[in-house]
Amino acid sequence: MEFGSPEASPPLKVSYPQSNLRRILVGPRGLRAGWGALSFVALLILLGAITYGLVRILPLPAFESGGSVTMTPFNKGIVDAVLLVIVVIATSIMARLEKRQLADYGFGRSNELGRFFSGAGWGFFFISLLVFVLFETHNLVFENHPIRLGTAFLYGVEWFISMFFVGAFEETIFRGYLQWTLARGITFWGAAAVLAIIFGSAHGSNPGESHIGLFSAAAISLALSLSIWYTRSLWWAVGFHTAWNWGETFFYGTPNSGLLAQGHLLSIRAEGASITSGGSAGPEGSVFVLPIVLLVGLAIYLTCRPRMSAATLRG
Repeated sequence: MEFGSPEASPPLKVSYPQSNLRRILVGPRGLRAGWGALSFVALLILLGAITYGLVRILPLPAFESGGSVTMTPFNKGIVDAVLLVIVVIATSIMARLEKRQLADYGFGRSNELGRFFSGAGWGFFFISLLVFVLFETHNLVFENHPIRLGTAFLYGVEWFISMFFVGAFEETIFRGYLQWTLARGITFWGAAAVLAIIFGSAHGSNPGESHIGLFSAAAISLALSLSIWYTRSLWWAVGFHTAWNWGETFFYGTPNSGLLAQGHLLSIRAEGASITSGGSAGPEGSVFVLPIVLLVGLAIYLTCRPRMSAATLRG
């Protein structure tokens, strides 16, 4: 073989310039964060419109009576279950387009059941602590509310299932795909802050909600982002969200972000100034919720923070 022959020459590498459109849409880590978030929201709108169209033509039972809506385990749970399915489908489509997995957006890889029940335990503990503080400061009064044990048990199960769908939907849409996608563009905590503000504002349409209630919803949202930061999983936050709402709605029978529900174990009435009692917004509308949120952050730090092994500590 002679030197310089075609067989001895290395293959010629030809580089083609990247199109302007591709540079705009795609960065070093794939689809740019802003375009990914916009695509995800567009998918949600499209899937939501399709679902709404189906609901309008199918013979489904109406939830409204006399122009008002009563929050029951069925009508609350079924709506949020449908919304959860829409978010999961949209997330799956975006994950496939970006060649990623659902686990990359917090859906978990292992020990998710343990994380869920850990979060649920803390969620019920902290809503109980808040109710206890409000009771001890004479901002809440327990009222007589006779209910049969069998009926209470049935409502308890139904409301837990319903609030699971509520928690899973809200955590998935605010701390799933959008959280991790926006984090690529504006950092994890920048994304968490933006989504917390949107989460708090989204509660503004609830009847009976207050300014403190909106702020506390945003603050709790930001605190729950800490569990995502540590575990890379949604499930601790889903458990916390489920049990906190279940405690408010069913166990203590207080308004939940300004919404009252049918079927609850206890019955509590707010008394005194709404800034301390929460008023029509429920316990979340009280200023006493703010130190509770700080304690939630501490619990997440103690519960979810990765433990260093003994070998690592020894160096």
